[in-house]
Amino acid sequence: MIPRLLNIAILRASPRTTMSSTPLQRSVRMLQNDFDNGARVLATKAVEALKDIITAEGKTAQTAKQLWDVSRVAGWKLKNARPSMGAAIGSAVTQALQSVKVGWEKEFGSEWMNVVDLELVLKIASKQAQITIEERNGSVKHLANNFVMWLSKKRATITEDRPLRLLTLSSSSSLKACLIKAFLEVPNTRFDLRIIESRPRCEGATFCAALLKELHGIPGIHDRLYVQLASDSSIAMLSRDVDVVLLGADRISGDGDVSNKIGSLAAAACAKAFSPYVEVVVVSESDKIAKPGAMEEHAEEDNDPQELIDVWDPGVKSDQNFLKYCKIRNVYFEWVPNYWLDAYICEKGILSKMDVMEISRQTEAMEKDIFGSLPEIDLR
Repeated sequence: MIPRLLNIAILRASPRTTMSSTPLQRSVRMLQNDFDNGARVLATKAVEALKDIITAEGKTAQTAKQLWDVSRVAGWKLKNARPSMGAAIGSAVTQALQSVKVGWEKEFGSEWMNVVDLELVLKIASKQAQITIEERNGSVKHLANNFVMWLSKKRATITEDRPLRLLTLSSSSSLKACLIKAFLEVPNTRFDLRIIESRPRCEGATFCAALLKELHGIPGIHDRLYVQLASDSSIAMLSRDVDVVLLGADRISGDGDVSNKIGSLAAAACAKAFSPYVEVVVVSESDKIAKPGAMEEHAEEDNDPQELIDVWDPGVKSDQNFLKYCKIRNVYFEWVPNYWLDAYICEKGILSKMDVMEISRQTEAMEKDIFGSLPEIDLR
């Protein structure tokens, strides 16, 4: 059975099996404190951190098995460092460990755990982890290709001579790559892109600025692209008459529910209410698909209320009685139930809810294979 979150922190072992925690602690803090990047970027950072930890621990390990045990426990800690993005981080780390294991088995056969040539063991592990990183970086291209194919078909269903109206929120590096490719490659199409600001950190504004910066200088782009940015409370206004709502994903449940930036549910619901032919589409890598489990099992990530308080009137901010008796909620993520969603576009293609369920089961099986019986190693 896989241990519950953070149970490993209380395990004890002899000094010989104790792992130096400094690189791991640094990596865990990095994942916990990075609020600028989405799940895809953090997942890749987690694999890079795992690669560095394996390299560091290979200097003291005596056998491949010792290194494998330490790597798995480190992977488990990285996986659980940021629960709201745990699906993507966990999937990436698990795939990296699976790749390392396959590399060792191919080189050393079934007795790979007993190998003491740590130089070769480390070389293979580093190579396999790097392959995982490169595959992750390349997956965005496949995702963007599939997005352009889907959007081109959507455009063909619109007979009026008008722009294709898109609504999105927050910031997703994957979605940015998809939109740029679409703006350049979907033929004979004008776009009306509407972006929600996404307070309190205003990732939507950051996303908008980054998108326009990358498009700057492309001949004729602003003749075909009209961009609007508005506050979160403008969601109903911006959702009127849209053709597509584009959502990223930090986690996709086995049933196809999607956890994304707060405001995603309002965007989907308002668009469905005001635009009868709208499609709400999830644009995300498949590693966001979590193992089977209901969305209700995942706790909300309540964050520092000061992010909200900072923009208030000074008199309100200094009213201690108000702050004492009013709970300030700063929740970053919320769930969008699967019945609001029409399609899932990922690097594998256009997924149905049944496809999502199958990938979820595969994720669970791989996780059990890698983390099924973790050793007692102190990773504090």
